[in-house]
Amino acid sequence: MAKPVQLGTASINITPSVGTWMGGYSSRAHGATDIHDDLYAKVLVFSDGETKAAIVTCDLVGVTEESTAAVRAQVEEQTDIPGSHVMVTCSHTHSGPSTREWRYDAPFNDAYIHELERKLAGGVQVANQKLQNVVAGLGTGTFPLAVNRRLTTDGKTEMRVNLEGVVDHTVSVLRFDAEDGAPVATAFHYACHSTSMGGSNYAFSADYSGGAKAFVEQTYGAGHTAAFILGCCGNIRPNFTSDGSHFRSATFDELESVWRGLGAEVVNVRETIDCAPLDGVSVAQRVVTVPLRDVHDLSYFQEARETGIWPDTQDSVGRDSMKWVRNRIAEFEAGAVSYEPQAEIQVIRAGNLVFASFPGEVFLEFGLAVKERVKNELGLEALHVELANGMIGYVPTADEIPRGGYEVNAYRHGAQNPAGYSGEAEALFVDTAVELARETAATS
Repeated sequence: MAKPVQLGTASINITPSVGTWMGGYSSRAHGATDIHDDLYAKVLVFSDGETKAAIVTCDLVGVTEESTAAVRAQVEEQTDIPGSHVMVTCSHTHSGPSTREWRYDAPFNDAYIHELERKLAGGVQVANQKLQNVVAGLGTGTFPLAVNRRLTTDGKTEMRVNLEGVVDHTVSVLRFDAEDGAPVATAFHYACHSTSMGGSNYAFSADYSGGAKAFVEQTYGAGHTAAFILGCCGNIRPNFTSDGSHFRSATFDELESVWRGLGAEVVNVRETIDCAPLDGVSVAQRVVTVPLRDVHDLSYFQEARETGIWPDTQDSVGRDSMKWVRNRIAEFEAGAVSYEPQAEIQVIRAGNLVFASFPGEVFLEFGLAVKERVKNELGLEALHVELANGMIGYVPTADEIPRGGYEVNAYRHGAQNPAGYSGEAEALFVDTAVELARETAATS
């Protein structure tokens, strides 16, 4: 028996006050000094009369597992939506506020985080009160902003333009209309770091997706919600360069040009999509232990602290990585060091649409594999989602780990895991996401 799907939406302003410390770049020396464009959380609540699920997309660099848990608990208190049926994902804008303790010298935005958690839960409550019958469809376009950012020359991998590397310029567009054809919502998906603006920028901005959302909403009028869903893009970034090879910050004029171009592509694709009723809503998730590589003992960290040099590579530790070293030593001394980091993989299905999410900065290859397998094995349309329900750092493919480079060794640039993830994580993540998608399909 068919279970028609309803949709409710909400748009919540989550812009912090000027002066709030920004996330994404360790080079920044102080808090934000301006607001170029407001930051928003866009909420989509799906219901088939029996099962409900919420997707909360945020103009943030990320959300921690702790904040996700707080939002879920509040949603469960305020609505009839189980906390486990809530997905909180981010655009990964590096022009947003810091949302976790990561800099050795940066103040934590504690008051803002608690307000943010209340706002996100409140957004789900608002969307849950606005459910209406919808028809939906999926279309695809292209936009040439993204480029592979890992280039290996003479055995050294640097963050530079790699025109031969994997990239996906696909813009996937979800169209949601009322039964009478009135536009209700648009969700668009793209796999590219939100790092158009560099570390010299001190103005809050949602980066390339922010103004594109506004463009779509202005096109379809008051009450229409446009949401951006970030695809797996740990090795992908915007192609702004000074010489065709080395990356630079965009200007705000360039960013606004991207907004118009991307927004126009979303609208153009939306107009070509044929809609049909969606059948059924289901959710599945699993917490997995992510395998590690380069596991070191206490003496390794003590030597790094004392010499300022990594014992294995002889490279300089650096001031931000030294915080990581000290945290590992403190964990050893407290008997609390853990080599079993956890990651929640979650899938939400609404009709033939599958949202498969990971909590880290996962390489594009993960998402492409999930998309292909869900299509071929289950006949469903999958959107891969990164930085959902947590921030576990970069998760590279097995093939990329031997090449090294920033993404492979970025676990040392904060206070996260005691070692980098191993190549086994790739198959674990992809296989688990496909298995969860199969579980959700079985309930239709």
